[in-house]
Amino acid sequence: MRYAAQEIETARQSGPNLRAEYMAENLRRLVESEPPGTRIIFSAHDVHVSNDAAVGSYPSAGYFVRRTFGPAYYGLGLTFNEGSFQQRDGEMQDGKRMMRKFTTAPAYEGSIEWQLAQAGATALIIDLRSGRNAVVTDWLSKYQPFRYVGGFASKRESFLVPHKMLPDYDGLLFIDQITRAHPRPSVTDVDGTTLK
Repeated sequence: MRYAAQEIETARQSGPNLRAEYMAENLRRLVESEPPGTRIIFSAHDVHVSNDAAVGSYPSAGYFVRRTFGPAYYGLGLTFNEGSFQQRDGEMQDGKRMMRKFTTAPAYEGSIEWQLAQAGATALIIDLRSGRNAVVTDWLSKYQPFRYVGGFASKRESFLVPHKMLPDYDGLLFIDQITRAHPRPSVTDVDGTTLK
């Protein structure tokens, strides 16, 4: 019990940094338990998989994974042009954060998603590690509007944050139109309304 109490207090003081380190440590243990050469997908929110992004002033899980595996780790960001997704509402209702469907309009002009949508493809995987000319590298290294969909949302938010693709990601998966996942019957506090 004393050890558990110390771990809880350490986590409270360390904030998201400890969570990120534990995510990376769990992945390392999983990789070590598999035969050499096994490929593993580490699926998490873009902030968690990014190579260099920080949660506030704390490094991401991807930062720790990159330190462990070096270039064998490929941080793939995910974004989309338009559609619907589900997440907990940022506004409390009867003391609870309700699971809701959120629908977005097409990407805002000038955003990274808008730029990618101009290609007219239903889906793209862009390798950011491959050779680029100086103009493209400069563009990817600057802060630009980027769609940010996390664990909570509010109907008042535009879901855009300033973000730079380099050095945060090794690649980017872009999907033109997305549809929400449907919650399992065991998920509580589901609200059927759609927020835009």
